[in-house]
Amino acid sequence: MEADTAYIAGLMHTIGQLPIHMVFPKSGADIEEVCKGRNVLERYEVEHTILRTDHNLVGESLAKH
Repeated sequence: MEADTAYIAGLMHTIGQLPIHMVFPKSGADIEEVCKGRNVLERYEVEHTILRTDHNLVGESLAKH
């Protein structure tokens, strides 16, 4: 994988976190607090518990539009 492609993939991976923080600032802050020191799979579970979705799905929806 080229460096540029890897860099863009890294940015796109977490792009869904931005709208979560913009639209649901309290929930976004709660997720950040709970997820300190946790791995990606644990974050996914926390996001689903709090929001019933995750930043990957939000990012996917954002990218489609």
